[in-house]
Amino acid sequence: MSCSRIAPRLAAAGGLALSLVCAAASAHTGHGTGSFFAGFVHPWFGWDHLLAMLAVGLWAVQMGHRWLMLVLPLAFAAAFTLALQSASFVSSLPAVEPAVLGTLLVLGGLLMGRVRPGGALAVVLTGLLGLVHGYAHGIEWSAQTGLTAFAGGLVLATLALHGLGLLAAAALIRLRLEGLLRLVGGGVAVSGLAGLLVLAS
Repeated sequence: MSCSRIAPRLAAAGGLALSLVCAAASAHTGHGTGSFFAGFVHPWFGWDHLLAMLAVGLWAVQMGHRWLMLVLPLAFAAAFTLALQSASFVSSLPAVEPAVLGTLLVLGGLLMGRVRPGGALAVVLTGLLGLVHGYAHGIEWSAQTGLTAFAGGLVLATLALHGLGLLAAAALIRLRLEGLLRLVGGGVAVSGLAGLLVLAS
């Protein structure tokens, strides 16, 4: 399955969901912190999660295998969902925020260095990154009501961001600007490093 088919479906799913949720929200007064809407919009306003989810889509295309364009985003989303739902049953782990920022260093480095490991290793690595982000969200929102609805919106937004990353990378490659992916990767890595320095200060 080609990127031209996969990416629009992932991105369109997010866009359609946002339209439906906005329409529903306008018919009600407000929405809870654990609502589907809150879950959907949350990644779009968290720069660390936003960059990571976009970077997964970018890297999936840079890997150069069509099947990975579908499997890597799904691996991230599946691991993300598992960790999100399981966080309330796991004791709070230390250094969660540094770990999230560390994923930006990893993803940025992969893009910048055009690192192309074997497909199985790429899937496992992407899944591990998804676990980090899912756990971070899970411990943040586990005390809220409506976690299931929140998780549904969050996972759908995650897939939409992966889709946007796929579209962006495919467009750059089609325009013979693949080198910009490495530049973007550098920016993602620098963002992660800057965040870690701020935490340490």
